[in-house]
Amino acid sequence: MPYGRWASRRGEREVLRMNIQFEENGTVLICKLNEDLDMASANLFKTKVEQYIASVSFEKMVFDLANIGFMDSTGVGALVQMIRLIQGRGARVRLTGYNEEIGDVLDLIGVLRIVGAE
Repeated sequence: MPYGRWASRRGEREVLRMNIQFEENGTVLICKLNEDLDMASANLFKTKVEQYIASVSFEKMVFDLANIGFMDSTGVGALVQMIRLIQGRGARVRLTGYNEEIGDVLDLIGVLRIVGAE
């Protein structure tokens, strides 16, 4: 039975909804994540991004991470999967607004060298 933002499924937490906003500005698509990106939310994040980008045309996608306070390894993996998907469509990807801790992790694993930061 759902409670708040979470539901229990076989002892694990599953996110029922995630606050992501998409904004189109010419050929730029902005994806604003307004919640932490972690094991509980990674699958829903990927689903929402995949569904949205399938319906629009863009040349550049910016992931605005300003409202994320925490990102675990599953969240980083989900972000990298979406970056690869978007780059596979021929679009550029940029990350912006992340805090120092998340920036250090993204830099350490090489994500910032691949996509660049704004």
